[in-house]
Amino acid sequence: MKKTSRRKVKGARRNPENIYFEIYEPNTLRKQILTSAIEVIDTLRDYEVSKDVKTEKEKQIRQLKSTLFHMKSSFRSLKNSLPAIPKDALPKPEKKHSLTKEINVEIKRIKELTPQDRFPQESSTVKRLENELSQIRNKLNNL
Repeated sequence: MKKTSRRKVKGARRNPENIYFEIYEPNTLRKQILTSAIEVIDTLRDYEVSKDVKTEKEKQIRQLKSTLFHMKSSFRSLKNSLPAIPKDALPKPEKKHSLTKEINVEIKRIKELTPQDRFPQESSTVKRLENELSQIRNKLNNL
């Protein structure tokens, strides 16, 4: 084995120079440092909470994916277990515009009704509530 020589680099180890300067209003500077330290601690706490939320979210997503996978496999097995029905045997859907005609006729009939005919229960309910309210007011006045 060859021996490698190590050369010393001059000036690599320097002693730091001491620098002094005057601080004006040291109390305000201390307050600012302490408030910034509090903000840093709050930020770190929020980060830890968000990290916990992230891990919980990942856990829930994994659980959701596994549940969906099981649902898909169950649906496939159900679909495979059902008998095959030819397309000719399925009933054909009815036309939609026949329903819209019936709805339009019903809407016209409702519009023809007077407001009293439309909401007979609500008016009796309102009258009953007004009567109860007046009874309660009378009781309060008697006290």
